[in-house]
Amino acid sequence: HVVLIKSESLMTLNLKLTGAIEALCDRCLDTFNMAFEAETKLLVKFSDESEEQVEDLIVISFKEDHLDLKDLFYELYFLNIPLQAIHPDVDGESTCNENMLERLDEYSVDPVKKIDPRWEELKKLINNK
Repeated sequence: HVVLIKSESLMTLNLKLTGAIEALCDRCLDTFNMAFEAETKLLVKFSDESEEQVEDLIVISFKEDHLDLKDLFYELYFLNIPLQAIHPDVDGESTCNENMLERLDEYSVDPVKKIDPRWEELKKLINNK
């Protein structure tokens, strides 16, 4: 969705992306549709002089008759993808693959488990440098 507000020497672009991304769950490795939404505001300035690039400002010539937005959408999309993709919980219950969660529980390490005494003796040698 693009809203363009144009004046004599300046345009304001409000860009909004919404949709779903087919993502791979970081917990159970199943694919799912993750909701996605991102928005930004950019200024487009008309000028025939070269100016220093600013983050939210695009400078174009008065002779330009179009503005290509594909790179802006690409950047907006990739900068707003969540770092971690996990199935959403429904009523406090995980919607991840049950079989995979059982396997994870089966192979998970108990953090309270005691360390092998042989390793404790080796650690003493390291600490006595």
